Amino acid sequence: FKQVADEVARMRQPSQEQSRPYHEVLRASGPRSLSEIDIDEVLKLLPAPHLPAATFARSIGLHLKCSIGRILDRQAILLSPVWCLHHWMAGVFEYDGKNTSFTIYDSAPSHIVRTTVHQMMRRWWPALIVAWGDVPQQRRYSEDCGIFTIITLVAVACNFQIHYDNRLPDRVRQHLLTRHQLEPADFVAQLKHLCQTPRQETDAGAIVGSGPSQTTPDRGFWR
Repeated sequence: FKQVADEVARMRQPSQEQSRPYHEVLRASGPRSLSEIDIDEVLKLLPAPHLPAATFARSIGLHLKCSIGRILDRQAILLSPVWCLHHWMAGVFEYDGKNTSFTIYDSAPSHIVRTTVHQMMRRWWPALIVAWGDVPQQRRYSEDCGIFTIITLVAVACNFQIHYDNRLPDRVRQHLLTRHQLEPADFVAQLKHLCQTPRQETDAGAIVGSGPSQTTPDRGFWR
């Protein structure tokens, strides 16, 4: 894992915009798509190992496979944000003692993204079992793919079900403003509370429901 992290760090050259804390950018310019730095800031607080968010944006093939194998020898799951064609998805590696699987949760499914991911994984790791989990779809034309990625990976790491409504991404986006104001444990606890608490807000303009899926049985993190 350190080998992967070191290589990603060497190759990652964040822009001035990417290197600014999310709460500064949001206050200055309004909502935007989350960067790899924003996602890593949250994932490093969770009780499960994760790959750096930049991993799938870089060609590190063999290092990726070897490092994942070593981690899954000791851990039940490995979280992995997936960046493909300017789009974030949540990924979860699991090892059952015989085979390694990779389940991807995509809030804006498209044929070209799925084809690209399958081609990439076949090149890096031909024996890997790739599946697609069910997840509500984000609002059309929104920049919420990174938010859905964070919500899903937090639920997987902390093992709880998400009570989804159409305003949840907005509430989570606002909560990210508090990342450097709260203690890490309080930040995660409040994020979990946001995701687990049923709300009544609705948005007639949103597109909600499970997207088309070629999946293994759903892990059941979304309600």
